[in-house]
Amino acid sequence: MSNVFCIVFIPLLLWSWKKDQSYKIDQQGRDVLNFQITITLVLFTFVPVMIDPAIWMMVQHLDGQAGLLGDIFTLLPPLPILFIGIFTSYQAVMNAVRALTDKPVRYPLSIPFVR
Repeated sequence: MSNVFCIVFIPLLLWSWKKDQSYKIDQQGRDVLNFQITITLVLFTFVPVMIDPAIWMMVQHLDGQAGLLGDIFTLLPPLPILFIGIFTSYQAVMNAVRALTDKPVRYPLSIPFVR
């Protein structure tokens, strides 16, 4: 829950505090919020995907039937979350550089929740 607070609510508070200062801040704040809400929803969809293999792996270990295939099956679900984290970090750095150099900020794959 604290991660959701950091990912969504802090940008929401900052945007609502600074949005009246300029149109550019307002638009970039909306783009950031839409991107962060989208990423949060995507991460929440991976929680059941990660829990199921972990439970399956525990059952296999208790039965004494765990093997290499089970270990690989357990390691695969965290990979999309790792890629999402790398993608999010890359977007944050690149858009910070774009904002500082007065270039247009782009957040691909974001759903427009805040218009």
